[in-house]
Amino acid sequence: MSTQCGSISKIVVAIVAHPSRMSHVNKVMESLESEGCKCFPFVDYHGIGAARNHHRAIRWAANQDCRVLIMEDDAIPVIGFVEKAKAWIAIAHSQVISFYLGTSRPKDYQPIVTDKVINARHGYIRLDKFIHGVCYTMNREYYKMAAESYNVNRPADFAIGECFPNRQFLFVTDSLVEHLDGDSVDTHQDGEPRNEPRKARFLADKLIF
Repeated sequence: MSTQCGSISKIVVAIVAHPSRMSHVNKVMESLESEGCKCFPFVDYHGIGAARNHHRAIRWAANQDCRVLIMEDDAIPVIGFVEKAKAWIAIAHSQVISFYLGTSRPKDYQPIVTDKVINARHGYIRLDKFIHGVCYTMNREYYKMAAESYNVNRPADFAIGECFPNRQFLFVTDSLVEHLDGDSVDTHQDGEPRNEPRKARFLADKLIF
C-alpha cells in the first residue's frame, strides 16, 4: 500500500485490525472516508499479534509523504474526527499525540492522569509514558525512528513510547475516539484480565455511530 498526499492539511488513517473486527472497521472506514479521509486497514490475517501489527503500520507510515494517524480496530471516532485531528496536528505538529485518554489502565498512572486532567489548561496533558495506543499520530521522522527501534515483544503502547526515551507525550483530554472495550482478541503480556471499564474520560463530541 502507498499513498500520496503532499500536504499536512490532508491526513490518512492506518487501522490496525484483527479479522474478527472487520465489520466494525468497515463502518469506521466508511464514515471517515465520507469526511474525505482515506483509510488503510492492516489486517492481522496471520496471527502476528497487535504489537507486531502496530509495527507494520508504523513502518508503512514512515514511508508516506502525508500525515498518518494509526487507529486500533476497537476505536470509534467522534463526529468531525478528521477536522478535529487536523486542528490538533496544526497545534502540536512536532509532538507524538494520543487522541485517546482513558480510564483504568495502566493502573499506576491513573492517579497521575486524574491530577493532570484537573489542572489542565489547554485541552491536553503531557505524560512521560505513552499509555494508550488506541489512536495516535506523529510526524514522518518520528515514525522512521519508531520503525527502527520499536520492540515487537512489548505491548504496543509501551513499545511506541520506548522509542522516544526522555520525551513527554501529548494526550488530548477530550478524546477524539472512544474505546469499545469488548472481548480481547490478543493475549495481554501481563496475563491479567481486563475487567475494568476502559473508556475515554471525556469525548470531544458525539460518536459517529
